[in-house]
Amino acid sequence: MTKKYELLKSDTIKVNNKTLYRVKALRSFSDIDKGDLGGYIEHEGNLSHEEDAWVFGNAEVSGNAVVNHTTDIITFNFGEYHCTATRSDMSCQIGCMRHTIDEWLSLSEEDAWERGTYNVEKYKSFLQFCKLRFNKLNKEEQ
Repeated sequence: MTKKYELLKSDTIKVNNKTLYRVKALRSFSDIDKGDLGGYIEHEGNLSHEEDAWVFGNAEVSGNAVVNHTTDIITFNFGEYHCTATRSDMSCQIGCMRHTIDEWLSLSEEDAWERGTYNVEKYKSFLQFCKLRFNKLNKEEQ
């Protein structure tokens, strides 16, 4: 297996007391050119060196989450907050909070969105889209 990316020790962010490293493509593949910068991962176990897996933009992947294909992660910005949904554990991080998609959808407006400060319908639409997309992909792979 030839490595397709490297972790940039000079470009890091801290998320929940974890250091995440920006990835840089070491070779061209799919729509990615050698030298392209991707998002942030905690360790190489978060992003496969196989096939077309990639973390785009400023997406963040950490813990046990694994991106095996580009369809394994969906990111979106809602003004002040960046949302990252991860297929491997059906979770979503919005701002600094991470829950499963179902947990997010079941929380009350006050609990989930800090007393209605945010546009709840936009977030719920994003979460429902991610859940539908991930479930569809899981069924196709069976």
